[in-house]
Amino acid sequence: MTQGPDRLWSVNPAGVDAAEALARDLGIQPLTARILAARTRGDADVAADFLRTSLDDLPDPFVMLGMAKAVERLARARRDREPVLVYGDYDVDGMTAAACLTHLCRSLGIATRIQVQKRRGGSHGLSVEAVDLAKAQGQTLIFTADCGMSNVEEIAYAATQGIDVVVVDHHQPGLARPNAHSILNPAQADCPYPFKQLCAVGVAFSLVRAVDRSLGLPDSLDGYLDLVALGTVADAVPLSGDNRILVRAGLVELGRRQRPGIAALIDRSQIEGAISARAVGFRLAPRLNAAGRVGHADQCVELLLTDSYADAVRLARGLDEDNTERQRQERQMLETAMPKAHAAAEDGHQVIIVDGGGWPDALLGVVASRLKERFRLPVVTVASNMETGLARMSLRAPRGVDLVAALQGLEDQLLTHGGHAAAAGLSVEIGGIDAVKDILFRRLTRQMESSPVSLELLIDTEVHLSEFDDAFLDELLLLGPFGTGHPEPVLLARGVRPLKRRVVGGDHLRVQLSHGTSVQDAIGFSMAEQRERLKVRAIDALLTPRLTSWRGRRKLELQLVDVQRSPQDGASRT
Repeated sequence: MTQGPDRLWSVNPAGVDAAEALARDLGIQPLTARILAARTRGDADVAADFLRTSLDDLPDPFVMLGMAKAVERLARARRDREPVLVYGDYDVDGMTAAACLTHLCRSLGIATRIQVQKRRGGSHGLSVEAVDLAKAQGQTLIFTADCGMSNVEEIAYAATQGIDVVVVDHHQPGLARPNAHSILNPAQADCPYPFKQLCAVGVAFSLVRAVDRSLGLPDSLDGYLDLVALGTVADAVPLSGDNRILVRAGLVELGRRQRPGIAALIDRSQIEGAISARAVGFRLAPRLNAAGRVGHADQCVELLLTDSYADAVRLARGLDEDNTERQRQERQMLETAMPKAHAAAEDGHQVIIVDGGGWPDALLGVVASRLKERFRLPVVTVASNMETGLARMSLRAPRGVDLVAALQGLEDQLLTHGGHAAAAGLSVEIGGIDAVKDILFRRLTRQMESSPVSLELLIDTEVHLSEFDDAFLDELLLLGPFGTGHPEPVLLARGVRPLKRRVVGGDHLRVQLSHGTSVQDAIGFSMAEQRERLKVRAIDALLTPRLTSWRGRRKLELQLVDVQRSPQDGASRT
């Protein structure tokens, strides 16, 4: 282990012998085998399963608690011609889950209305107003999508109106459990479904699979997978187990561009070639999320469900405009938040709390995430709405911190709350802000003191630049999709020569690297300040290889992750 200026570099200790055996037994390139050995600890069976995934490997959907009741209720709605309401959350997971459920119901011939929650005053999930509207329109069955677990009172009210509710959610249950007709959520303590980290659209797809097995579907399961990939990547759940299977298959479906709305969104995002999880996370999902944040989530769902490419183009253009506005608001909020966060970090605080006053609460989570990545500390962002008398808080935490534990016991002081270990949100009356902030600060500080966040940068293996050949690029796709819980490879190239270096795009660093007779270009995003450190003869560089497309041609992109002066370096140069 060697120490760089800010991060600890730690090379995975997976044995060379194990990698050589994988290369031989699986017929893959040595570099691919070394990365795979690092990810699977050299286990040949695990490695083989990792490369060969199929929807057939998913668990039986009927193992999920409540699934049989949900399918039976849907069958009854079809038989009795009951109209259905699908009520979704306003983020990408909620919108894709809602679109998935709507597509399912309509494919069964059920009259289905879809409604997406609007961001309003910190409330979350199914509302009494939505129940009243369903009653007025004759809808006797409601499916929630990415919400419902915290809506105990609203679901009880729906029952008094003769409306059944099927909860499709993945958030951690609270102390009180809603008395719904059925609850589909692997996170329930008594649910035997083996994979607990599905997001809402993954749970919705489990219902689709169960319906297909029990009732039969007029269309293919593949037609739902583009929505599943979008929501799963956007919700940043771990890309392992079921999620990896779903996203891997879903990216193929996204690349087919069969859904007009998806095709228009991809065209608008100027994505060429195969669709990667990175393209979903950085190009497609932000456009959909932006609409939910500025109040036009209904347009996203319309985009996902439309059969008209012309309508899809119009809607995609509107999402681009929403995304531009979201970026402007985010920049303004960060300009205010960053000095406050710097001051807190310089004072030695282990937790950063930034109160933005009248900030739009739709972007609290985005700003909290940016600050968490910059300072590697738990972050709480706060916005207050003086008209409603409510405040909203978003919490983000680095690995090793448990936000759910930090919120335990606070239920009586909060109006709403939800989330998981790394990301959570809550609302509280304005008069209770200071008390809640103080409790969170103390609890999160204790967590940080008892288990400090590691600054370790994990390296899969060492590499020579000559190994980045066409054969490896073919196999790089086999190692994906990359994302939360399964990050892109980080490879150590020792003793490379920085031939050229220049700042591009304001704060990015582009450098040409030489390793023997091999020369490769690399780019370090937001690394312009590192330019002077490259005025040496040799560096050790951490690199992430990425397959991209440019004008229809496949292209290798190397991202410079970190750099330090190499022990092989001689005199400095200019």
